[in-house]
Amino acid sequence: MANWLRAQGVRRGDRLILMLGNQVELWETILASIKLGAVVIPATTLLGPADLVDRVERGQARHVVARSADAGKFDDVPGDYTRIAVGEPVEGWAAYADADDAEAAFTPDGATNAADPLLLYFTSGTTAKPKLVQHTHVSYPAGHLSTMYWIGLEPGDVHLNISSPGWAKHAWSNVFAPWNAEATVFLYNYTRFDAGALMTQMDRCGVTSFCAPPTVWRMLIQADLTALATPPTKVVAPVSRSTPR
Repeated sequence: MANWLRAQGVRRGDRLILMLGNQVELWETILASIKLGAVVIPATTLLGPADLVDRVERGQARHVVARSADAGKFDDVPGDYTRIAVGEPVEGWAAYADADDAEAAFTPDGATNAADPLLLYFTSGTTAKPKLVQHTHVSYPAGHLSTMYWIGLEPGDVHLNISSPGWAKHAWSNVFAPWNAEATVFLYNYTRFDAGALMTQMDRCGVTSFCAPPTVWRMLIQADLTALATPPTKVVAPVSRSTPR
C-alpha cells in the first residue's frame, strides 16, 4: 500500500485526508502513511462538502482517501489533490484496489524522526471554528502507552472500542494502544445500535476488553446483560466529550 501511494504522488510531509469507516483499508492506509512519513488528517464520514472545503484548505491536503459512496461530496471541493476511492470505481478517482498489484518490498526514502508530524486533527468545533491539532510520531504511537495501561490491555486480549473514525479516541483505542499491547482489534459494524446483537458478537468472538461512550453504556444497562455469557474482564467508559476529531 505504501508503494502504491508513493506511485500516486504521496510524499513525506504530504497531508492526506482519510475519510473511511471501520474497515480494513483504514488500518492499511494508516500503516502505509506511517511508512511514507505522510501526515494523516482523520475525517468522519459524516462530514459534508462545507466541512471538507475547510479540511482541504486549512489542512493543506494534497491527497484524499475516501469511500466511493462519499466521493460525490468532493464534487464541490476545489483543490489540486489526489483522489483515491475505496470501493466501486469512481470516474476521475484512482481505485484503491489497484494497490494489490504494487511491489510488496518497501524501502523508506529516509529516516522518520519522533518529532515529525503524523496526525492532524480538527477539533469538534462545538463552540467555535474547528482548530487544527498536530501530533507527532511519538505523541500518539508511544504517548498512548498510558492508554494501553489505563485500559489494561495485554498480549492476546481481544479489544472492542466503540468509536467512529475521525475521532482521536479511535486512534488511541482502535490503533495504537492495542497494537502496542499485541492485542487484537475487534470491530462490529452496525447501522442501528442493538445491545443484544452486540453482546452476541462479543460472546462469539471472545471479547476480553470493552470500551464505549456513556451513551452506549446507558443502552446496555437497559438490556438483559445476562445474555452476555462471558463478560469482558476489562471495561472502560470515557467521559470526555471534547476529544478533538
